[in-house]
Amino acid sequence: MARIVRGALLQASWTGDKESMIQKHERYAHEAAKQGAQVMLFQELFYGPYFCQVQDPKYFAYTEHIPNGPTTKRMQALAKELGMVLVVPMYEEDEKTPGVYYNTAAVIDADGKYLGKYRKTHIPHVKGFWEKFYFRPGNLGYPVFETAVGKIGVYICYDRHFPEGARALGLNGAEIVFIPAATSRGLAEYLCLPERSLIALPQGIGLKEACVLACPLGVGVKALVDVARVQRGETVLVTGAGGGLGIHLVQVAAALGASVLAVTTSPDKVKPLEDLGCCQVVLAEGLDFSELALALTDDRGVDVVADTVGSATFRSSLASLAQGGRLVLLGEVTGGEVRASLAEVLFRDASILSSTGAERGHIVQAAGLVQRGAVRPFISAEFSLESALDAYHLMKEGKTLGRVVIVP
Repeated sequence: MARIVRGALLQASWTGDKESMIQKHERYAHEAAKQGAQVMLFQELFYGPYFCQVQDPKYFAYTEHIPNGPTTKRMQALAKELGMVLVVPMYEEDEKTPGVYYNTAAVIDADGKYLGKYRKTHIPHVKGFWEKFYFRPGNLGYPVFETAVGKIGVYICYDRHFPEGARALGLNGAEIVFIPAATSRGLAEYLCLPERSLIALPQGIGLKEACVLACPLGVGVKALVDVARVQRGETVLVTGAGGGLGIHLVQVAAALGASVLAVTTSPDKVKPLEDLGCCQVVLAEGLDFSELALALTDDRGVDVVADTVGSATFRSSLASLAQGGRLVLLGEVTGGEVRASLAEVLFRDASILSSTGAERGHIVQAAGLVQRGAVRPFISAEFSLESALDAYHLMKEGKTLGRVVIVP
């Protein structure tokens, strides 16, 4: 008979100090317990920042003894209070050998009993991950712990690239293996790709414009050409039309010969969308735009909806369709659930489709659209690599139109 274990995983941003970081994890542990979690995994080095991008001895101050340090004792009390198994990754100083440090995870049972620890075995030492400056390789093997939720093992972050430890845990009887990890935000300076994944950059397209060829333009080509099969003369409605994907979907649909309704909830994005000259803009501040869509199509409805928003606009998107219309889902912004009438789908003879990603051929088609001027890559802002966090904040606030580009 199947046995279900309800678990919680926490990945948290750095608060700025150790005590508030511990309190943050305690708060989330209480929330997880209220939701029925029986076991919870904290992130690697949970009460501090991921400091391995630099080599600085000041971070040795984050070390503690395990199990006789204050945080282990505090987590034991928390586990007992909540009746929940905890896997708690910490920066450990060897109790017998001062100055010897490990990247460690303590395992605490649901009754608060300390069961033991695992020390990270595989320690990287490359740019941005100077871990050998801080940690010795683990020397405890691959222990399996008998807990209230079953037999569990622990691997830590970089360990996951080496299968022998996971195999050993399995052979030792582990039923669940937890792999805490941590890193710092960052962008890759280099990429390694197989040649088959590349295309030659067409003449007249710069590097910044090339950034949008795969996503969103290739994504839009796949969704509208291959999935929705948009035909010349049809009407296409695009939700989230002011976003990075939406504003390019609008242009691809127009390039295919469709009449385009561009739906946005932001008054600030109406004029830039109108300035594209290829669509009719629908300002739907209340999200339900179906009545407007029907009014603009003489109550017929649209042939295709390209929905980049998802659950928040699903019902309006469905209600906007003409008989035999196609609804193509390309995104999910809020993570909500959808309830819809199947009768509405059936009597409209509607198709509900989904589309993600793009293949090489779609990117080549996208490049052709740009090269002949049918589509304009829409880049609203540029940031240096050092200012990437500002770019993320700008996007989170919904103030961007089109794409934001990071320029190294």
